[in-house]
Amino acid sequence: MTISTQSVEAVVLAAGRSSRMGQPKQLLPLPGGNAVIERVVGNVAPFVSDVVVVVGHVPGQVAAMAERAGARIAINPQVDRGMLSSVQAGIAALHEATTGILLCLGDQPEVDERTIVPVLDAATETSLVIPTFEGKGGHPVYIAQTFFEEIRSLAFDAPEGLRSVVRGHPQDTTQVELTRPDLLHDMDTRADYQQTWQRLKQERQTSHDR
Repeated sequence: MTISTQSVEAVVLAAGRSSRMGQPKQLLPLPGGNAVIERVVGNVAPFVSDVVVVVGHVPGQVAAMAERAGARIAINPQVDRGMLSSVQAGIAALHEATTGILLCLGDQPEVDERTIVPVLDAATETSLVIPTFEGKGGHPVYIAQTFFEEIRSLAFDAPEGLRSVVRGHPQDTTQVELTRPDLLHDMDTRADYQQTWQRLKQERQTSHDR
């Protein structure tokens, strides 16, 4: 199997209520002027055939910004049932020819080609790919079409949720160890956001100084 931008779509999960942040975190500004969701979509779009952003709470604002960045929108009407329901909504919105998805979190604006490309490269040899940093699994995760039906059939209150699929087929799974701590960094709190801002600001300054 050959992975190409013609067969893989990104599913970006952006349907959470951002209750710990106190405001929709996907709309927060970042150094350079883009909002979080714009940067997430922009980082992954060059490497996939299409980007589906799953929205729920405040879908109008987040969806509008994601569409401006070039994404298609899927709405999860059952957002309170958790992340699995958003993954299922994203899979339901895929094109028929899609052979795999790159599952991304909508609050990881630091994840870029340095993580995305190694994951897609590994997907040429296996059906599930999990990037890791110091042995801890992060995102984006690659999931082949082979497992879409298993994911769709999971009950919303399944004890392990999506993990029962992603971690349930070790013979079909490759873990890719990377020197990219950003694959673990998401933004749940104001402190997380401030740390992300500072790291991105420093990276911009470093690139400008080269």
